[in-house]
Amino acid sequence: MLRCLAPTVAEHVVTLTWTSVTNVSYSVQRGSDVRFQAGASIVGSNIVGQAGLTQFTDTNAPAPAFYRAPPQAVTVKLEMPFIRESPAVLRRGRVYAKLLFHEMTQTNH
Repeated sequence: MLRCLAPTVAEHVVTLTWTSVTNVSYSVQRGSDVRFQAGASIVGSNIVGQAGLTQFTDTNAPAPAFYRAPPQAVTVKLEMPFIRESPAVLRRGRVYAKLLFHEMTQTNH
C-alpha cells in the first residue's frame, strides 16, 4: 500500500516523501483545502518512482497547502489483429452481433 510520510516544512519549502513503485510516474498536486474542492495545481509531473521511497520538493509552497501524489495514467494500447467471426443474428426483430476475437495483444506506449 502506498502512503505518504510526514512532510518536512521550512520557509515555504515543503518536501514530500511517499512509498512508491519503481518506474511508475507520479504527479504531485497541491490544493488550498484538504478535499481539493477549490481545485488542484500540478506542481510536479513525470516523477519516476524509486524503489522504496520517492521525494518531491515544492520550493514555492503557500500556506496552507495540501498535497497528493497519485500515479499518472498509463496508456495501454490494445491491438486486435483480426476478427475471426462476425455474423449478425436476427432474433425477435432485433439484430444481435456475435463477435469472436482472436487473441488480443497488449503493447505499452
